[in-house]
Amino acid sequence: MKEVSVANSSKILQAAEELVVQAHYFLKVRDNQNKRGGYLSVLNWKRAEFVLCAKVGQVSKVKAWEYEALAREKAWRLASHDGHGTSFESRDPEAEVRVNDERRMHYPVRTEKWGHWGGAVRGNRYIFSFSGFPELLEEAMMFTLAIKQNDLSLEFVCKQFGTANRCLVPFLNHCGFGTGEL
Repeated sequence: MKEVSVANSSKILQAAEELVVQAHYFLKVRDNQNKRGGYLSVLNWKRAEFVLCAKVGQVSKVKAWEYEALAREKAWRLASHDGHGTSFESRDPEAEVRVNDERRMHYPVRTEKWGHWGGAVRGNRYIFSFSGFPELLEEAMMFTLAIKQNDLSLEFVCKQFGTANRCLVPFLNHCGFGTGEL
């Protein structure tokens, strides 16, 4: 199986940057939000290893490590649920998240009651996960990224998830995929 190369990582990051801009505009038009970034994680779910984890867009220092931890958590959680296509399927707002605060490496791993949220999707090779926007929009962004990376087809995504996520079809249309309404 082909691994994600540096060039492919750059392409994924560039596509993610474009999606963050689109998501910001999508939110601002609809909900007058000022979200401008978050953390992206890409996990090779068959090998159970991260191939990419990066800040995308603008993220405050206060939220950066939380968004990174949540993006990683969503990806690992989805990888552990074989039959699930999204992390929304194992959503639990009361759940605790294991956090390894890399700013203080000598501190033990701890848990935070941040909840388990949507925002990760399973492709054919990778799990794409994002934290920093509302969870249904994050999921729509990651489906769009998986489609752009040829890891899922537009037809499959719309058929399987189009009615379950109220942001998906409008966001795909917003990004120029022209899916129409389901």
